[in-house]
Amino acid sequence: MKETETLIKRVIPYLNRRGYEIDNNMFFEESIKIGDSTLFQDIVIKKSKAARKPMFVIEVKKDTLKIEQKHINQALNYGSHADVPFVVVTNGVEFRLYNVHTKKRITFNEMIISKIPAYSDMDLVLKRFTSNPTLPDINLTSDKSLPFKPTVSASQLEDLLKRCHNIIRNVEKDETHIFGDLSKIIFLKLLEEKIDSGDLTDSIPNPLTLSFYELAERKDDSLTMQTIKNAITQIFTHPKFKDLAPIAYRGEASGHEEVSFRSLLYIKKASTFQKLVNELAKIHFMDAEVDVKGTVFEYFIRTTLQGRKGLGQYFTPRPIIHLMYDLINVKKLIVRKQMTGKTPKIVDPACGSGGFLVYGLGMFLKIAETEYKDILTLDQYTDLIKNIKEDMFYGQDANPSIVVAAKMNMIIAGDGASNIYQGNTLSQENIDKLKEADVIMANPPFGSSESDSLTEQDMENFDIKITTAQGLFIQQMIASTKKDGEIVTIIDESILNSAKWKQVREYIINNCFIEAIVSLPKSAFAPNKINVKTSILYLKKKNSDYPEDILQDYPVRMIQMTQVGYNKKGDIVSPKIEEISKVMKDRWNELSTANLTLEQTGGYFESYPLSISEVLSIKNLNIRIDYKYHDPLVLEAIQQLVDNGAQKFSVICNPTDLDEYENILRRDGNPVLLKRGKTPVKANYNAIGSNVRMIKAGNIGKTGPQEGAGIDYVTEELANNYKSYRTKLNDVLLASTGEGTLGKSLLVKKDLVGGLVDSHVTIIRLKEEVLRKQLLPDFVVWFLRSELGQLQIDRLYTGSTGQIEFTERDVEDIYIPFPPLTEQVKYVRRCRALVMKAKRLRIEAEKAMGEISTYNL
Repeated sequence: MKETETLIKRVIPYLNRRGYEIDNNMFFEESIKIGDSTLFQDIVIKKSKAARKPMFVIEVKKDTLKIEQKHINQALNYGSHADVPFVVVTNGVEFRLYNVHTKKRITFNEMIISKIPAYSDMDLVLKRFTSNPTLPDINLTSDKSLPFKPTVSASQLEDLLKRCHNIIRNVEKDETHIFGDLSKIIFLKLLEEKIDSGDLTDSIPNPLTLSFYELAERKDDSLTMQTIKNAITQIFTHPKFKDLAPIAYRGEASGHEEVSFRSLLYIKKASTFQKLVNELAKIHFMDAEVDVKGTVFEYFIRTTLQGRKGLGQYFTPRPIIHLMYDLINVKKLIVRKQMTGKTPKIVDPACGSGGFLVYGLGMFLKIAETEYKDILTLDQYTDLIKNIKEDMFYGQDANPSIVVAAKMNMIIAGDGASNIYQGNTLSQENIDKLKEADVIMANPPFGSSESDSLTEQDMENFDIKITTAQGLFIQQMIASTKKDGEIVTIIDESILNSAKWKQVREYIINNCFIEAIVSLPKSAFAPNKINVKTSILYLKKKNSDYPEDILQDYPVRMIQMTQVGYNKKGDIVSPKIEEISKVMKDRWNELSTANLTLEQTGGYFESYPLSISEVLSIKNLNIRIDYKYHDPLVLEAIQQLVDNGAQKFSVICNPTDLDEYENILRRDGNPVLLKRGKTPVKANYNAIGSNVRMIKAGNIGKTGPQEGAGIDYVTEELANNYKSYRTKLNDVLLASTGEGTLGKSLLVKKDLVGGLVDSHVTIIRLKEEVLRKQLLPDFVVWFLRSELGQLQIDRLYTGSTGQIEFTERDVEDIYIPFPPLTEQVKYVRRCRALVMKAKRLRIEAEKAMGEISTYNL
């Protein structure tokens, strides 16, 4: 972290917590004359803007530097010339105070502690220094505030959770209840910090008799265990938190203290408590640029909670949530509330740890303070804040432990936990709680199945009878939203393009206006180790009062993000999402004009408007609405191919030996021309006497066969059971599934004739007359490998990352150009020569490296 980042991310937030205002008390890079030099002080702290003399000076270093004597001397030199009693030196890891007169470190309440006096105490502190300029200690026994501890980035928080996880695993030897246990202890730490900041002083007593810092300093395992146990017991008996407690605890008699506590917390050993407290005492959560409870939720969903991958639950990074709220224009909802007196209902039907609700609550409270505090009466403003906290946000989740985490998260965020429910949102008994939503913000489970959790009666509520959670949630969200209400949800991109989701797309278009589709980068969920290509789907529920022409045709804002304000580790980077979102808002209204073309904006995103009538046209029978399928630049490149005489595979291919395909018709009524191979039972691979090569997607390289490991054979007898899937000379084979393999092509030459093609590869067999007079099969393969070939393949494949595929019908839509045969020959020869040259150079490089490694140094 650079010095400027240390100042912005660590020093200023801490000064704010101590009561110093950035506009009134902090002055940056103020010049000072020392001898013949003009130097610049990092931060000068004054009583007010009008004050001429500073109270103290702060010297800031980057966090990777240890504070050394030269840094201290630099600060003391500034302090002496500025005529202040003490100076502060910080690297964003610790704060040290030094007396300018004695040049010695100042203690705080006779302790060497990382803390500066609060602004409210500075009059008293300065008065004492006036009386005794050599004061060695700032004695403020009434100051019970926590010492400074550095905040954490997303990657540092992940590392912290791993350490805590290992402590429980290694010491307790049982991680069954790890999510619930660690969530409650982290909640204590967050509550401690929140109370320390002054935000919850009036409503919640501090349940900790000793702070995490004090417990870590004392190193008394038994004391630490008892302090944490007592605090958690006190929390779950407090009226505000009682419904967070497990039912077993709430129902037990008070005489069964240990049994009762075990239903709250399952950690047994005092050393576990001490080790966890030691880790948590090192850091400060409240200034973090990540949702702490959300990150805890995601970490344990990924590592320990039931179902793991099958749950399809993913924590949504905070910048993505910010972007989603910006799409709906939060300010207009508060304006609507003030004009109508009706509080908007904002719902997350799969709330997890409450990330969407927490962020929304924070945004609304901030807007209320900045936009309305000075123009409303005190009663009106108090009523607005009360409505936002108590009546605006609703959430539901099926997992009881996660619901508790969500309620804790909302309490920390501002006491908005009263409308968080436990239950399966898709079931009949839980539907009514979330009905009549004005706005739905969600990231529902992607791949999980609801076949075992929903009854036949539950399924009656859905027009499309599917069992995949994502498709059911989309229907449920639309049904639960008021007319003209808005839905902003994360979706797996297969929803937008895969044939199996066509009915769901029709349902969306019939019931909603698609305001925008925002395609997120592949790395959007990389911080959570999730490999799924996603989009934000922004819908507005239709109202029958709209004119028919608007219902039938309107522009969809198509946006493809290239930056989202954080890196693959989840750490916040520039440009921040606030800047990106501001630029998007500037482009937003332009995208309501359907005749615009694609525009690249600031390197942050690309965008174009898409007419819904184009989506519903006969050319798009699968009703695809993904960004890449309608990308104007790709369509323009394809049109140029067509203008130059290119033809589709559907025109230039022979029907293959159809077998079970013979009764399937193409979209234009003709039979299927292409087909995938067939995969025998793998137990039959490489049996004795196997001599027929299997050709799998992984055997197809970028420029030819992929030799080496992974080549399998079957017997002639077995292969003859799949005659129509065996290769013929000049067949073109196209890998048709899987990220990293899809789109690679191979020409069948003599050595591969008779091979058996598996089900992940499409067989393309060109017409004899085309091969004789118009096209070289080698040219077809090299064209598929070219930029124009890959552009078409990328446009046409369906599914999301890791589960992408290319159907036979998609392959038929690829255009192949027809340059003169002489040009085809030149192109093929040049490509082959360059590939051979690259191989030779690689061999020479490997040889040279081998010689270096054997050189006697």
